[in-house]
Amino acid sequence: MKLKKFEKITFIVLTVVFALFIGTMFILTDHFITDNFRKSAVNDIVNESMAKTEAVKEYFEHQADIMKGISYSPLIYRYLKTDLDNEVTREEVNEYINKVYKNLNNWESLYIALQSTEILVHTNEDAVGMITRDADGARALVNEMYKRHDVYVYGTMISPATGKGLLSMYCPVYQNNAIIGYIGGGPYADDLREFLGSLHNESAENRYCIVDADDATYLLTEDDDMVRGEIEDEVVLDAIGRINQDRSIDMYDYDYTDSEGHQYVVIYNYLREYHWALVSVYEKGDIAAGLRGARIIIAVLGLAAVIIFVVIIYISYKRIVKAQEGEDLAIKEARAKTSFLANMSHEIRTPMNAVIGMTDVLSSTALNEKQSKYVKCIKDSGTTLVSLINDILDYSKIDSGNIVLVPRNYNLADMLNSVKTTIESKMGDKKLEFKVVIDKNIPNVLNGDDIRIRQILINLLSNSVKFTDKGKIHLYTVINDRTDEEIELVFQVKDTGIGIARENLNKIFDKFKIFDVTKSYGKEGNGLGLAICKQLVTLMGGEILVDSEVGKGTTFTVKLKQKIIDGSPIKIPTKEEYSEAEKKEETFIIPDVDVLIVDDNKTNLLVARGLFKPLKAKVDTALSGAEGIEMCKHKKYDLILMDHMMPEMDGIEAIRRIREIEEFDGYYKNVVFLAFTANAMSEAQELFKSVGVEGFLAKPLDVKRLREAIRTYMPRNRLKYEEE
Repeated sequence: MKLKKFEKITFIVLTVVFALFIGTMFILTDHFITDNFRKSAVNDIVNESMAKTEAVKEYFEHQADIMKGISYSPLIYRYLKTDLDNEVTREEVNEYINKVYKNLNNWESLYIALQSTEILVHTNEDAVGMITRDADGARALVNEMYKRHDVYVYGTMISPATGKGLLSMYCPVYQNNAIIGYIGGGPYADDLREFLGSLHNESAENRYCIVDADDATYLLTEDDDMVRGEIEDEVVLDAIGRINQDRSIDMYDYDYTDSEGHQYVVIYNYLREYHWALVSVYEKGDIAAGLRGARIIIAVLGLAAVIIFVVIIYISYKRIVKAQEGEDLAIKEARAKTSFLANMSHEIRTPMNAVIGMTDVLSSTALNEKQSKYVKCIKDSGTTLVSLINDILDYSKIDSGNIVLVPRNYNLADMLNSVKTTIESKMGDKKLEFKVVIDKNIPNVLNGDDIRIRQILINLLSNSVKFTDKGKIHLYTVINDRTDEEIELVFQVKDTGIGIARENLNKIFDKFKIFDVTKSYGKEGNGLGLAICKQLVTLMGGEILVDSEVGKGTTFTVKLKQKIIDGSPIKIPTKEEYSEAEKKEETFIIPDVDVLIVDDNKTNLLVARGLFKPLKAKVDTALSGAEGIEMCKHKKYDLILMDHMMPEMDGIEAIRRIREIEEFDGYYKNVVFLAFTANAMSEAQELFKSVGVEGFLAKPLDVKRLREAIRTYMPRNRLKYEEE
């Protein structure tokens, strides 16, 4: 049948929305991979450069310590302070200087001079002659030492005696905080030159040099022919320019493209004490090639994802349109929406079950640190996509009035501890102060839909985590009003995040609203979380308020009434008690339990089998309802996981027939079933309940939810704890 105008528009809009969504996801993924690829590649280079800088610094400090040790000599101090009054003779000092010089390793000269730069005692006439020939030049050099009040490394020179490169160094001698003279010397630069030449990395094109940040000259390069000279390398000159722009930065790495189009990663480490810098220049060829390959893969995957989603939408919509024939218009529209959402849920959750489930299975294998990070990245991205799907389904169900509250008895402390654990996992590497405060006068057992309250609090706290990079996030729970049968609770979520402008506060609960895109760029979100909170709070007869100030933070307040079941003060276990209880619950196994998993998707069966492996259960699988029924006729299973939407016979009918099996004296009338399905609609849950199935596991499935379901619905005597 032909699509009507409205249906065509709907199909086009959905296609465009999904295409834009997938495109955006892959743009962000490209940004994430590109950024992390570069960071990973550059991080090793930066660490290597910092290590080499420390080695250069240690070399300078070693030579400086030698000169400082000489300057502290009482003999030299007395010689200089008396200004040649014969308290100490030149011969005595000369003998001492020559004795020290002979014990030095690889030094050309050592001399003592007055504050006026007049050289009094020296060990090498030729070496110091280069200074004394130019008194003005010597004065300028010594002035630098006086300004610094510490050892000053001027640079390098060529020895007239040996032709070798020397470091020219000066160390002041003090009397009453005033400089009365200085020690001068020239250690050979061979050790430093050999070190610089050893910095080569055979696996990459790179070069290193030590430069004077003040006059843009080389102190030393790895080239044996260069000791000191003017810099012509534009990459190194650019680094010096950046150093001189901001002397407060000791280390900086950046990308640079030269005039010929060559790309480099440049790192400079500024040795502030000596006004020299180690400049490291790396070719970017390998990094760029890796990024190009990653981007090509991302582009191909993005295009494939868009095509797949368009096909899924088109097929799903065609099914809906076909189901509309012969029905009343209002009924047709309602059923079409429900069918569309069910199909979309099933079609998207099925592959997502494989992605998230297999990451759980893969995580339990032996992985190195880098592989574990990759697996976690895949799982986090998949979980984000599932969260988006859940938000869309929830909003649609609320909007159409199909959502039903399910009140039950619960302990508020246990629920809030679950919320705290979830939010702490979302915080990742953020160093935030997260605190949950509970009024101790709250009743111990309440009655209400704690699942939906938990959803509201997690949405609000996730929003705070998303937009708070430093500071704190607090959740307060207090009593606002109380009678013998009912209590009004107030939940307050306070953060020190980026805040919301006053003019936007009245729109904050509108669907698809994310304000100030410049600040929220790179933050996960679809604009539905707060809208869902508002509608759920309204559905429960409560109230939600917001107060915020840009740059200071936001406070959300939720008021809800709950029935009182046990009015005694709430029992709040300690953190250690919670930790011990959770640890114990995660250690149970079911080695004596026979499990049957029925699903028409081989990948889902592989995932489910992998998730049961840590539980040490005995697992059989069936690819259809009919096959599952036949297997139950020949074996008694203790637990059966049943998919919903399967060809020929769906899971509801298969469960009904298994319940009717006469073999084993009606054993299957009371066996434990768990719904294992990608159809997360409430109608599906009601259908499973109609055949006696209470446990509902929506795909994608993970180990934690599987354990919770088994612990809830299996008899406790079938669970064995490893400590037993």
